[in-house]
Amino acid sequence: MKTTQIVITTLCLCLSCFAAEQSKFPELPDSPFKLIETLKNAGDRFTVVGLRLDYVKESDLPQLVALLDSKDPCGFIDCADSSIYYPGKSTVGHEAAYLIEGFWKRYYPTDLTSQRYKPDIEAIKRWYQSWSHLKNRDEQHDATNEGQRFRFGAPTVISEKVDEQRTRDSVAVFTGTVVSSGFDKVVKGNDYWM
Repeated sequence: MKTTQIVITTLCLCLSCFAAEQSKFPELPDSPFKLIETLKNAGDRFTVVGLRLDYVKESDLPQLVALLDSKDPCGFIDCADSSIYYPGKSTVGHEAAYLIEGFWKRYYPTDLTSQRYKPDIEAIKRWYQSWSHLKNRDEQHDATNEGQRFRFGAPTVISEKVDEQRTRDSVAVFTGTVVSSGFDKVVKGNDYWM
């Protein structure tokens, strides 16, 4: 009797180890747009294994920003490790915002489920407008600034007063960093001004 129990227990352990190695969850699609299309057909959720570094590229941003106002229904993204479940569906705009967060953080998905992400769509649009403007100015002035380039992060609210004499054109806020768009002064910085 004991030998039978040991054999059955060993067999169950081996089968569970084999099952753990054989993932039943899909990998992320090749691009954010294939993911959005997959989410539209996924039902309430789409579960993925692991995360990807630099999944959302700079070139994906214009199309993702264009989707921010979409109310088309789609599924949420869940990591296979997540035990969080709330009933309901997401929207294409919500998932586009979550993908933009993946660009800011440089990995995707950024949480166990996209359901926990609460985007501020208008703040994302303002960030994108400022980011695009500064990126274009940086590219135009690249030769004259001897290679100084911006590294952009997520928008945050900053409560410090900015000396208006030091700011000629406008102020952009990126991850707590305020820089003048004149490319000549750093008002407050961390590692985002090189």
